[in-house]
Amino acid sequence: MNVTISKKQIDRGARKVFLLCVLAYTAIYVGRKNFSVCLSAMISEGFIDKVAGGAAGTAFLVVYAVGQFINGMISDRVSSSFMITVGLLGAGAANISMAFNRFSQIVPVIWCICGIFCSMLWSAVIKCIAQWLPSERVERAGVNLSVTVPLGSVITYLIATFSLRCAGWRTVFLICGSVCIISGFVFIFSVKHMAEYIEYISRGGGEYRGKSDISASGTNSMSSGLISLIFSFEMLLIIASVMCNGVLKDGLDLWTPTFISEYFEVSASFTALLMSLIPLLNVAGAYLSEFFYSKMHLDEMSVTAVMYGIAVLCFIPVCIFTAAGVTGVFGRWVSVILLAFIMMTTTGANTMLMTFIPLRYKRSGRVSGISGMLNAFSYAGAACSGITVGLISEYGGWSVTILSFAAISLLGAAISAICIRLWRGKISTL
Repeated sequence: MNVTISKKQIDRGARKVFLLCVLAYTAIYVGRKNFSVCLSAMISEGFIDKVAGGAAGTAFLVVYAVGQFINGMISDRVSSSFMITVGLLGAGAANISMAFNRFSQIVPVIWCICGIFCSMLWSAVIKCIAQWLPSERVERAGVNLSVTVPLGSVITYLIATFSLRCAGWRTVFLICGSVCIISGFVFIFSVKHMAEYIEYISRGGGEYRGKSDISASGTNSMSSGLISLIFSFEMLLIIASVMCNGVLKDGLDLWTPTFISEYFEVSASFTALLMSLIPLLNVAGAYLSEFFYSKMHLDEMSVTAVMYGIAVLCFIPVCIFTAAGVTGVFGRWVSVILLAFIMMTTTGANTMLMTFIPLRYKRSGRVSGISGMLNAFSYAGAACSGITVGLISEYGGWSVTILSFAAISLLGAAISAICIRLWRGKISTL
């Protein structure tokens, strides 16, 4: 295909590509976030217990982690639109199956299947950003893409708020599954109508030739395998930081609603409504991290260390409240606000680790592979938190659980700080 497209058409196409990426990842997040939102209702109804709920969450994350690694490598060689569409349709079908499931024993199986399809999205979306957008738009798109997680969370919590009150948790899965399926069809048909633009940009048309901190890197040897990258010292430290972020991000996502509901003794529907407001602040986390990155001229690992440091400071009062048994209105709202800030910092760190670092490898053609690998380790860490946090909260209480999260934040800050100098050296070779 040998065509020329005007700047106006490029701008319009770039906006459409970005919006389609937002749609796809927001929808898939709706299709996986709903389990943690419904968990307290499923437990209180007696359908599953805490340990079984934690096991299902852990099973999802294990499959998701392995799937991220495999699908990241596949996505470097297979059409992004195929990966995204199949992932959305499959996750939607798994959610609808959960809505009609009457056997608690197969909940982990269904949720594992959902994890397989969900793992097809992120690496493919990052590849779309890297290849289907002009290079001067890549960095900003990478930051703006972070809106998908809080947006998906808000949508899920709003669906849950009304569904839990009016119809029950099964309706939540039914609606969320439908959102995934509809989004999958919208994505694939829209991409087909944009084939001319995508082909033009993928061939290098309309490229901005100035240097960008992320998208314009040096060349990287294609013979350098993914395994050798993993075992470089700086990447091992990055992976350790990523795993800490995974424990915090998904551990808090999974168990914060249950913590608020149980510790402060409020209803599941009220907790869902309350939690729907928290992700709005998470959007600021990505822009806060970008502020440190672009305005303060910090590298990715320096910004990550700052995010972890803020989280540690926010955890201190929450640890004190839970240790002292503070359950009043003041303690409740201060804890919720501080947890919101902590979730904001995990979003900021996640933006650096999962988006900006993979985009450093654009010129080597390893964006999807690096993205998938880092996500795999992130959810390996998250998988450790799923059933572990359930057991800790069951037998050690919420004060020990919160203290454990605080310790992980401190560990993440230390690892990220150690990695800063090594990562700066690596950047100069990319």
